[in-house]
Amino acid sequence: MPTDKMATVDPNAKSVPLEGLSLSIVVVSLVFLFLSVLAVGARTYIRLTDRVFGLDDGLMLFGTIVYVATVALSSYAAFVGLGSHDVMLNGFMAEEGKKYFTIWILVYVHSLATIKSSICITILRIAGTKMAMRIAVWVLLAITWASYLVTFIGDMLVCRPIEASWKSELVLSGQAYCSPMELMIGLSHTATGSTIATDLACAVLPGIILWNTQMDKKSKLSAYALLSFASMASIVTIIRAFYINHYLTPEDNLLFWVGHIALLSNIEIGIGCIASSIPTLRRLFARNNNNSQASSRKPWDRRGPKSLITFGSLPANHGRGSGSRNKFRNPTDTGFSLATVNAQGDWERLRDGDSDKNLSTEGGVHESGGIRADYTYAVELSQSPEHGKSFYISGERV
Repeated sequence: MPTDKMATVDPNAKSVPLEGLSLSIVVVSLVFLFLSVLAVGARTYIRLTDRVFGLDDGLMLFGTIVYVATVALSSYAAFVGLGSHDVMLNGFMAEEGKKYFTIWILVYVHSLATIKSSICITILRIAGTKMAMRIAVWVLLAITWASYLVTFIGDMLVCRPIEASWKSELVLSGQAYCSPMELMIGLSHTATGSTIATDLACAVLPGIILWNTQMDKKSKLSAYALLSFASMASIVTIIRAFYINHYLTPEDNLLFWVGHIALLSNIEIGIGCIASSIPTLRRLFARNNNNSQASSRKPWDRRGPKSLITFGSLPANHGRGSGSRNKFRNPTDTGFSLATVNAQGDWERLRDGDSDKNLSTEGGVHESGGIRADYTYAVELSQSPEHGKSFYISGERV
């Protein structure tokens, strides 16, 4: 219903000029969408070409596609009133702005739930056999989807029929019923609280996992810097919470105030897409760097008793016809390798019962020149251009 404030606005206008908050909704959302599509697209390409595309990658890809729809809805809503003051709106724009903001909420919760589930499954994968971490991740997944159901179903039922959420005349004529706005505020605070908790947990749990790993200081600092960037999503959500109570005053520039919620929510999803894809992109850059270095030297051509080259590394659970499962999917995978090692020195033939003899002495070699020698090698895994998709491990004694 048009108000006195709207009387000076052209009643035939179908859109509002973008300025201030409405302009920020469109520009900032599109920037984060572009960066998200770029990051997730590169991640998907790398995982597909490496034939290790998993459930977490699929959920991230689906969530990003839904994110495209989310940004499109909020951008169109900005053109018809979202983020603008009531004095700039006529009756059509006030109704359309509320309509597309309501639809935006219903689509946004789908994107948020799938992207957060992708992050949780990634953490579940790197947690390995740490039972406490795995239980914590499953709890996060349960909270995420419980929050999704509460928000989605609650928004669908807050007004019956749902059209009454943007057509106030249906309520005034008795053709529809809307629950008190306190219910909407309660749903929003519930969703915000669970989002903050899960965002922080998704940033903290990987840090706990990395704390006791054998990584160099530079790598750990890079990982923690990435986690700090990911934690910004929870900061954005905290800021968003301050605008929820404006639902209590729907006649006081409601579309302007809820425009902040749409903008901050789009930023939150964008941060999740980008932060979760950066580790895969770092692997791409590292691979390109290693390939450029390998082009100037051929480790497999090295000769000498102190060189070590192995071929045919396979995961421990490989089997016939397993296809892509014959590849390592994660840094935590285990496997075996066959190697030929040449060593110089005197050898002693073992006979029955000789396995019980103590062949090692101080220094690691039997005093009579025995067969045991301990060496430490620095190794690297690369792809050999002479063997197609075969991999080799080369190393030098240190």
